[in-house]
Amino acid sequence: MKLVTYRHDAHGPDWRAGVLQGDRILDAARLLSRSATISVLEIISGSGQSLPDLSSAATTFANENASSVFVPRETAVPAWEASLRCPLPDPP
Repeated sequence: MKLVTYRHDAHGPDWRAGVLQGDRILDAARLLSRSATISVLEIISGSGQSLPDLSSAATTFANENASSVFVPRETAVPAWEASLRCPLPDPP
């Protein structure tokens, strides 16, 4: 699983954590059923279950959308349309 920090108009103006999956980026907060944005640092330093939960949710999303060309835009956006930053813009 590749974590990224990205911004895309479809997901709002804030930088957020995502999962790079092929040619698309999945919104980590959406995969974890969180209402607010989440950072990569919050994922890796948060509760011990965040990373495994995110990995499981990303795999489930990939399996459910494997044969679909169109994926839910509220969860996934094309990677080539997103702006990327380093995964940990403000490391501790």
